[in-house]
Amino acid sequence: MEFFIVFRAIINLSNPIVELAYGIKPLAMYWVYIISAVVFAAVYVFKAIGLSVMVKKRGMQKKMWAAFVPFASTWLMGELAGPVRVGKSKFAYFGLLAMLTEIFLTACYALQYIPMAYAISQGMYVVNTFEENNTQYVAIDYLIGNWNTVMNAASIAAYIFWIFNILCCAFLYMGFFRAYAPASYVWLIIVCIVFPMLTGIFVFAFRNRNFIDYEKYMQARMEQMRRAQQYGPYGPYGPYGPGPYRQNPGPYGQNPPPYGQNPNGGGQGGAPDPFGEFSSNPSAPSAGASGQNDPFGEFSEGKDKNDGNGQDGSAS
Repeated sequence: MEFFIVFRAIINLSNPIVELAYGIKPLAMYWVYIISAVVFAAVYVFKAIGLSVMVKKRGMQKKMWAAFVPFASTWLMGELAGPVRVGKSKFAYFGLLAMLTEIFLTACYALQYIPMAYAISQGMYVVNTFEENNTQYVAIDYLIGNWNTVMNAASIAAYIFWIFNILCCAFLYMGFFRAYAPASYVWLIIVCIVFPMLTGIFVFAFRNRNFIDYEKYMQARMEQMRRAQQYGPYGPYGPYGPGPYRQNPGPYGQNPPPYGQNPNGGGQGGAPDPFGEFSSNPSAPSAGASGQNDPFGEFSEGKDKNDGNGQDGSAS
């Protein structure tokens, strides 16, 4: 189908009306075929390589042939995506349905544009000009007999199959990108529906990713969000993490220390005296009394021991 997407976009450049309306020489019809084939081949190579790598990683080597066959590659994407949940039910055939609608849509494009291309290349057309409301219009009639009726019918059928193809591809892309890019699958679906040529590029880009169970992925995300709402952005231990000061929450916690005792080694009242080293209270910790409480102990001249006369080693 990618071939005719490019073909119908470029064939307008070979329409004789282009020269009359814009003064541009129409593009030769053989260039339309060449450009369409080259673009299709380039895009399909990316898609085939990407699908083949994914199939190999999933252990589905028996289905690898489908990665290199047009239309079958769409079915293979459905096999890689697995069942897609729609409401309360799961469906595993969106790849097959998308492939079938793609086949019918391609047939409609072929019946619509190949006779047109043949008529233009053979000069089997008549350009008519007419004026309406002081505006000049240009129209082209193809001299191909009953093929005009076939082209009109194919145009109507193509519109119908295009709608069905979009619906099937939307669910197919949903399952596929949920499995390989769950965090951004919504915009990927939209881009691939609007620009189908980019589907193969995305498949190639995600070829080395591992398959993800989307339901388990969402359960993990919901649990993460629940914990973030419960504990805040710093987790259950706050911004400073777990530590010895969180094991005893203080006089208002669940296990308050006895009144008048300080679990951190300070004085009365349950809170350490920040100026204890300057206090005359002998029970208060001083700079030389304990090497544990002096953060600059290694720079102190005194030592936390008694000398031979039974006096401490600090200067008196």
